[in-house]
Amino acid sequence: MNQSTNHQAFAVVFRRVALIVLAVCAMWQPMTRGSEVIQFASIGECVISCIAILVMMSYRLSESLRTSIGIGVVIVHVLISIFIQRDVTGTGMLFFIVGIAGSRLNAPYTWWTAAVAMVGFLTLLVFIKPFGNMSIAYIGYTMGFLATFIATRNGHLRRQARAAQEQYFLRLERAHKALQAAHRDLQEVSIGSMQLAVVQERNRIARDIHDSVGHALTSLVVQLQALQYRVRQDVDGAEQQIKDLITVARHSLEEVRQSVREVADASPITGMQAISALVDSVKANSGLSITFHASAELDDLPLETGVIVYRVLQEALTNVVRHSGAQQVKIRIERMEQSNQTYIRLHVTDDGQMKPGFPLQEGFGMHGMRSRCEDHGGTFNWSAVYPHGLEIEAILPWSKPIDEENQI
Repeated sequence: MNQSTNHQAFAVVFRRVALIVLAVCAMWQPMTRGSEVIQFASIGECVISCIAILVMMSYRLSESLRTSIGIGVVIVHVLISIFIQRDVTGTGMLFFIVGIAGSRLNAPYTWWTAAVAMVGFLTLLVFIKPFGNMSIAYIGYTMGFLATFIATRNGHLRRQARAAQEQYFLRLERAHKALQAAHRDLQEVSIGSMQLAVVQERNRIARDIHDSVGHALTSLVVQLQALQYRVRQDVDGAEQQIKDLITVARHSLEEVRQSVREVADASPITGMQAISALVDSVKANSGLSITFHASAELDDLPLETGVIVYRVLQEALTNVVRHSGAQQVKIRIERMEQSNQTYIRLHVTDDGQMKPGFPLQEGFGMHGMRSRCEDHGGTFNWSAVYPHGLEIEAILPWSKPIDEENQI
């Protein structure tokens, strides 16, 4: 970084020194020959020009100040050339001014400076007439003056375009990094939503245990407390009450076993539980008629694959609710074997407004689903179905393939 900065600083200094040397060379003849007045005026003109070159090339000063200095120097060159030197030496300095105006000033300052320099240039040619009656020489000289401005201006615009492009790519890179960070956060949120779905299911089971078994146990405690007094007075009634209590206890025990069995059968984080909860939530809140079928071999679905299926299905249902105008949705998730490889297939169809033959344009949501599937090593396809509606199919490897390079 420091080396690049040093090279840039050296290039800036080199360009300025080179322009000053060229300016001195352009004024060398009138500064060393002719009368003392011409020499003195030429030296002053050269000094003013060198200062103007340094000032006009400095980006630290305002463009209005640099333009004013450039226009002032043009006027000084024209006056000295007409009334003192009486030759076209000043036109050489005007080439420097118009070149710097084209390469260092932005519109409208560059146009103002170039216009004044052009007027001064033509004024010198009209008053001094250095080429006599050779009109072709005047035309060539003027064209060279214009070409200087056009070339430097073109270079300036190309530098600006290159700088703008570099800034654009820099912003694009920052946006890409931000998008990657957002994607990672979204994956974490997806996992969190699955965990929440599991927690909600287990809370439901806990409430069931509390409501059923808790009530039964409370009843048992109350009746047992009463039984200790009844057994002394009514043996037959106490015996029947004991049988009823045993029946209640057995029923409660069976309910506890059933609840424990449900908890034991659940994985710590089950993707299909979260997916089922998502379908139930959309069905309850959207009014859609959803038919959901999931094959029985999905209990050991890997977490990372489950996250992808969850997010793709979530985006698909969001599109149905927002854009399709559908009334019915069919969802099918199944495990499939192909070429000794295990895959999971998600298939979603609706009866929305889309019809075969309609122009299909992949928006941000569809592009996001495709990217998720392809990043996982799977495929994603969507199309219109007859007579109307949309079909989405995502096929993912059961486990994400390991990159061979990373494996090595």
